[in-house]
Amino acid sequence: MNEIPEEWLKKIVRKQDIDELIKKFYEFCTNKAIKEEYGSL
Repeated sequence: MNEIPEEWLKKIVRKQDIDELIKKFYEFCTNKAIKEEYGSL
């Protein structure tokens, strides 16, 4: 993300919604990987 020009980021429509979806997807993937590796949390 740090390499993406700020002017490009400003043009993204509904960026906050997209950021939230990315965060939720990351958390889902992380939790899934932990569960697969170590079992239930």
